[in-house]
Amino acid sequence: MRVFIIDKHVLFRRCMLAYLQEYKDLSVVGETESLESAIEILKTGEQLQPDIFLVDTDLSNQDGAELLVRLQTIAKKAIIVILSEIPVEEQIVQAIKLGAGGYLGKDIEPETLIEALHRIFNGEKIFPQYLLIKQIESSNEDSESFSKSAKAKSAKDINLTKRELEVLQLVTHGLMDKQIAEKLLVSENTVKNHMKSIRRKFGVSNRLQATLAGIELGVTQQPVLTTNT
Repeated sequence: MRVFIIDKHVLFRRCMLAYLQEYKDLSVVGETESLESAIEILKTGEQLQPDIFLVDTDLSNQDGAELLVRLQTIAKKAIIVILSEIPVEEQIVQAIKLGAGGYLGKDIEPETLIEALHRIFNGEKIFPQYLLIKQIESSNEDSESFSKSAKAKSAKDINLTKRELEVLQLVTHGLMDKQIAEKLLVSENTVKNHMKSIRRKFGVSNRLQATLAGIELGVTQQPVLTTNT
């Protein structure tokens, strides 16, 4: 996995670079302070070919969004992952609309970041689950099919165990396997096995579909985003 880091704070970039390079399956191919400079570097360094951009950027203004689109145009196969100090719902929604692969807080545990990067690299979207659900419900035909699938069953039919309900609720809040394991005092493999059972019972193929089905059936509750202002 080839990673390119974009962050205005040089110390943060260098610390990220040093940490990521400890993993044999990760390679940091570039780091710079802004989207503009990243675009210039990529224009003259096509051999870089990053798979993932870790980007700290302000998506609340038009310039940030336009630059992100330009970056995606130049590095067409790369996935954008936004890093942010404070989650802002409007920015997260904007990142989803712009096709980013994820939106992560800078307070994320280092091991959880590595897990997230691998999941994103393998095709998952890592956003607060409930905001992804909002986007699906408001603009995606998949919402209707998920809704019909969920309504074809009842909570009694699904028959989730107490622990499966706990795991699913934590997934709905956006926690990853390692975080869930630590919270429930179980192993990551145990969490993965619970998720496998949950998907099988719902008849779905991924975490987002399981989360949406759980909310549709009323077995889990959709969280509310709170931000610092």
